[in-house]
Amino acid sequence: MLTVLRASVVNGSALAAKAAKIGIGSALLLGQGEKTTGGRQRESNLADAFESIMGAVYLDGGFDAASRVFDRLFADEINSLGDDPWMQNPKGRLQYEAHKLFNAEPEYETISSAGPQHRPQFNVRVSVGDALSVDGTGATKQLAQAAAAVALLALIKDRMEVQS
Repeated sequence: MLTVLRASVVNGSALAAKAAKIGIGSALLLGQGEKTTGGRQRESNLADAFESIMGAVYLDGGFDAASRVFDRLFADEINSLGDDPWMQNPKGRLQYEAHKLFNAEPEYETISSAGPQHRPQFNVRVSVGDALSVDGTGATKQLAQAAAAVALLALIKDRMEVQS
């Protein structure tokens, strides 16, 4: 369960937010172009730098040291998680359930995109095997995939309850 908890708070956005909060951006050595285009605040730069620092802690002090640093930095996030940390990551939950129940991987397919460029709407279909398939919509492909994953998880739960 601890791995699931950590996975729900450790993603590029969470790492970047934590890096920004502790001031890693101001310590980055950047080229002139990256400096002038906001590289100190760029999510990918911050997340990469945070991962590098955690890697250095691991190499210097081992797993226990890295775990202590991580737990200290992310204590608030871990403590604030709800009872079902999987729902912070429905695609991860679907992948886990699909593998466990059907020995298959979910497959995502973008069906359509519509709307103006500043407010697009994506429709994504997720399938597990030949029998299970649902659609989801969202303002980004990632949000549409997450919506489809939530819908398919609900369908799987309903089918499992009917079979019980």
